[in-house]
Amino acid sequence: MSFYLILDILILLGPLLLTCHPKFSYFRRHLMSWAAATLVVGGAFIVWDILVTGRGDWGFNPAYVSTIYFLGLPLEEVLFFVVVPFSCLFIYESLRHFSVDFPVPFSRQVILGAAGLFFLASLSLLSRDYSALVFGATGLFLVYAAFRLRTLFSSLFYWLYLAASFMFFLVFNYFLTSLPVVIYKPSAIIGWRILSIPAEDFVYNFLLLTLYLVVYLAVDQKQGKIRP
Repeated sequence: MSFYLILDILILLGPLLLTCHPKFSYFRRHLMSWAAATLVVGGAFIVWDILVTGRGDWGFNPAYVSTIYFLGLPLEEVLFFVVVPFSCLFIYESLRHFSVDFPVPFSRQVILGAAGLFFLASLSLLSRDYSALVFGATGLFLVYAAFRLRTLFSSLFYWLYLAASFMFFLVFNYFLTSLPVVIYKPSAIIGWRILSIPAEDFVYNFLLLTLYLVVYLAVDQKQGKIRP
């Protein structure tokens, strides 16, 4: 069993076991929403991954992955986009189930200002392929969020969901980038790292986690599972 597959299993294991317990069975009601978010967002990011791996932005250390590949991606990388939304959305539902939400101040101007900074960063880093792509994509998303996601960005649950998910991200991505399992082309990133994690990965994970939640909640609402 590869090291990366062990990480995937560890990411999934806790929430999966808890979901089997009656006290935490509430998440089972939302499995269709999780599946939709995984298919739509996970599928889009897998395509992204295939494209950037193909052009050499990053690659995978054969010492830590299996020999099973899908369009240039090891099996474990594809599974990552399945297990992460399961575990992180379980965290979100646990927050919703066991705590009370509170409003958080929302400023469209601040979000649009952040989008502008990401656009500037992207334009100034066009020679850094991964940096330019992730900053530009996040800028576009924030423009959308400023006008369409006021309710989400005004929810304390959303920010707690990000905070909790990022704690696990720090642990697991540290192993992925320190061994390393994932090898980044130096010219594709700006080179700033926190621990061993490239700065771009923090922005990438913000975008990934938020989009998972956006689709998840949209499907929940369509199914009539109105948020309290």
